[in-house]
Amino acid sequence: MNGKFEFGVDFLILCRALSSLDESTELELLSDAATRFLLLLWDFSSEEVDSTTDLYRTRFQNGELDDPLQASIRLMDQLSSNRNLQGQLVSHLSAIGGLDYSYSKGEQEFINSICADFGFSTDDYNEFTTKGKNLAIGIRFIAEYKTILGAKKK
Repeated sequence: MNGKFEFGVDFLILCRALSSLDESTELELLSDAATRFLLLLWDFSSEEVDSTTDLYRTRFQNGELDDPLQASIRLMDQLSSNRNLQGQLVSHLSAIGGLDYSYSKGEQEFINSICADFGFSTDDYNEFTTKGKNLAIGIRFIAEYKTILGAKKK
């Protein structure tokens, strides 16, 4: 299987795991859409995002998805030599966790664990999670705008 798709599936696994930690289903659709959007920022084309999402769904339906720990180990391994991409991963996970403008204890522990595994300092953690929080706010702006447009069409 294509390494890029495998990366994407692992990213989807982590984002889904992270978004489920706050035990709220209100933002599930937004989280899924945001995750697909974030794959575009990893240089996936829209067709690759669709193919990756299809692969994720097929594996989910067949009970073939790896657990988040295995997915995180693979992602961290792939990003081990690139500090900027490590930061991007933390920012994106922070964005998914912050879509509801807050972080549950589980979400904080999840992100802290990845930062610790990357050996991030407190300053690195603050920088990348702040970027993620701002990205979450931007995603919410877009979602709210789409909701307003949808309401005006009725």
